Amino acid sequence: MSGVSKKEQLKPEKAVSLPGLQLEEFKAAVDTLASSIQRLTFMLFVGRPTHVRFIGNVSEFSENYLKRLQRDFGASAVADALEEVRRYVQALLQTQKVSGARDFLVSFLYDHPSRQVPPDRKADLNQLVEEKLNYASKHLLNDAITKRVERLVLGTGSALHDLDAELVSERYQNLDGKTSAQPFIRVRVRYSDEATFGFPFIFFDPSMTRGGPLPKTFDLECDETDIDLMILRLRAAKDILLAAVTKQSQPKLSGD
Repeated sequence: MSGVSKKEQLKPEKAVSLPGLQLEEFKAAVDTLASSIQRLTFMLFVGRPTHVRFIGNVSEFSENYLKRLQRDFGASAVADALEEVRRYVQALLQTQKVSGARDFLVSFLYDHPSRQVPPDRKADLNQLVEEKLNYASKHLLNDAITKRVERLVLGTGSALHDLDAELVSERYQNLDGKTSAQPFIRVRVRYSDEATFGFPFIFFDPSMTRGGPLPKTFDLECDETDIDLMILRLRAAKDILLAAVTKQSQPKLSGD
């Protein structure tokens, strides 16, 4: 008589889980981002070459994301969720098609030994990745982002990468022994002046520390007057740009 009971013999094997976020977790991350972008507490910023970053209040994103999931997810897991959505959006913008992004992600992101799935689950993985891509495309991408990508791909001038601000509270000059306790802001502008960077290495490196040259920088020392001037000029520039975009999008009337 066998030592294994009939009940144990009929017990099904546990299915191998698919790598990455579950669909519910992914959709919650996308919905949280979309809501934050609408409230202007987050932005989806595309630089060169089709380099996607989410910029904003990560603590607020984490809090709202966990509320949607209604469970504790852990700080590192929240960061992983944000990064997975970023990679999916970047794949969509780089390949321009859901099918191309799906094939790229499955072969490039999920082909590592630690993430590989059994052959009988590859169809499930393809379906999951495609559903995630469709959801991210619908809720995070729009015509303005697509047109920005087109402009950056064809651009030859310098393109903004980011801005950093550092508060300087006191300055001491060694040569004359003078000091100034008047605080000011050092604005560091990070930019690229090449149309392309390394690909696909930066696909997994949002800091852009691998796969190509780092963004160039220059510093501006600003007090409140300088910042007010920049705001004034940039508001005027944005108004000019919006007027041009609105005029271009208006339908042209055909002549009689």
